[in-house]
Amino acid sequence: MKKLKKIFVLDTSVVLHSHDSIMNFEENDIGIPITVLEELDEMKKGNDTKNFEAREFIRLIDKLSKHEMLDKWISLNGKNKGKFKVLVDKKNDINNIFNDEINDHKILNSAVQLQKEEKDKLVILVSKDINLRLKAKSLKLRAEDYLTGKIQNVNSLDFESQVLENIKDSSIDKLYKNSILKKTQVYKKKINNYPVHIKYNTGLNRLGFSTDDIIWIEQEIKASPFMIKSIYSHLGESESQKPNEACENQIISFEKIKKSHENNGNRDIDFHILNTSGIFNYPNLQYDAVRIGIGFHGY
Repeated sequence: MKKLKKIFVLDTSVVLHSHDSIMNFEENDIGIPITVLEELDEMKKGNDTKNFEAREFIRLIDKLSKHEMLDKWISLNGKNKGKFKVLVDKKNDINNIFNDEINDHKILNSAVQLQKEEKDKLVILVSKDINLRLKAKSLKLRAEDYLTGKIQNVNSLDFESQVLENIKDSSIDKLYKNSILKKTQVYKKKINNYPVHIKYNTGLNRLGFSTDDIIWIEQEIKASPFMIKSIYSHLGESESQKPNEACENQIISFEKIKKSHENNGNRDIDFHILNTSGIFNYPNLQYDAVRIGIGFHGY
């Protein structure tokens, strides 16, 4: 049986959650309602994380589209990627169902119209807004949450586990360092309050948890034999002259992360975000530790 091609329609909440979300749908196509671009235009100014995500998404779309018109399907520039286009509003039957033309309903309208135009493909609305997903389903439109990068149930993963006991700390460190620990879960016998270090992605967009994962992390830690020893992040442009908008956005995000964990009763966590150049540009943000790298060799 031929696999049915999908078109995912993204709403604003997904873009603000991750500006590169458009690249995370494999070979499927992406529809972006023009209402989403309008909302992002209103959110691009500011120092919050959502303002950063809005600006970065706009830049990404501009880069991908080049000189192409956005109402036509444009390649996402990847061997295993699909295409994307902006969905322009058209009057639809849902205007008779939802009387007030709020932005959520305009996004629904775009998705329903696309479903009528692309009858040989499965159109799916992707939103972090549960109420919008419910409205979509009431219109017989498939709707899903955006969950990339988050494991909802570890027990559902398809792998075999091997339990090793009485393992030396140095051996465990070596396994992780050499990236060979893939299908083995390592447990220390009678482990309790084993310290772990949590990295957050505040805008540099390397590996790290997002701010939306804070509650999930707290719940998982409480149900485990681990304890959070430190929380950290990396400034992307700490060596740049102040003021630097990207760094300021990351600092604001990290402050929110810090306050959230402290409000959950975690007062013994060490926080750090600065490297050598950051120490000079942001001396008031040394928190509990700093990471000296190039500073060992002079600066």
